[in-house]
Amino acid sequence: MTISSHRTPKNSAVNAIAAMSAVGRMLSHICLVVLGVYAKACAGHSTLIASYWCGSEQSVPSWIETPFFPAAYPAYATCEWLIRSPGERQAVLIEGFSYQMQAPDALTGKCNKDSLTFFTAKSNFTLCGSDVLRSYDSDSPWIRAVFRARHSANQRGFRVHFSLKSDNVILDN
Repeated sequence: MTISSHRTPKNSAVNAIAAMSAVGRMLSHICLVVLGVYAKACAGHSTLIASYWCGSEQSVPSWIETPFFPAAYPAYATCEWLIRSPGERQAVLIEGFSYQMQAPDALTGKCNKDSLTFFTAKSNFTLCGSDVLRSYDSDSPWIRAVFRARHSANQRGFRVHFSLKSDNVILDN
């Protein structure tokens, strides 16, 4: 395997490294983040934060979690996942989970700080604070989940399980 690297501008804290196989095919794309600075999402929806991977493309059934879960997640982390069902007519179901992130703004009720947003073909919704989501039927063969930690906080984060909904039968792991 050969490694090629590209350094971003001199004042930047991020090095982009592409790992290539012997036949020249891209295996992965990695962003290395200097601790205490910031994280930047990479092509392929993966980010390396303090030696921890977050973000990927996955097939159902599967699960996602914040970096270091159940310990506190790092500040300024951004993770993006794409969860797909194996068939076009099978909807992804978000199973019940609890989460602990920074609370919404006291005046507006908006998730201005840390948040987890789910995007589907038909809708999207954002979670923040601490609560329990029993389940959510995406009515779509895919869900895009984006976690953003905008501030430094000592919060546990989340672990979310995904399963398939097909003809009113839930197939889970």
